Amino acid sequence: MPRKTKQSAPAQIQAQESRIVIDHPIENETIDKKHYAVRISTSACERVEISIDGTQWLPCHNAAGHWWFDLHNIVSGGHKCVVRMHNAGAISQAERKFKAQA
Repeated sequence: MPRKTKQSAPAQIQAQESRIVIDHPIENETIDKKHYAVRISTSACERVEISIDGTQWLPCHNAAGHWWFDLHNIVSGGHKCVVRMHNAGAISQAERKFKAQA
């Protein structure tokens, strides 16, 4: 009698959702204008960039499970940062308003 073989179900592939969050500063936080480290959390991605007040996109660096950008000597007053992550040709972004003072 022929032996029956068990067929396994096809593997299910689940797409990972892109996630990007600005952890710090929090919305409308007042930061020290001399130095502040912006912390960004993302799902797996190739790179992250930041733009402050609509200026050019600058690269963030990856360390300790987060992406970081160091602000130095930012002008006092209100600001907006926009961060974007790149992954396989797709771009996701987040934004945050904050204030800087001495």
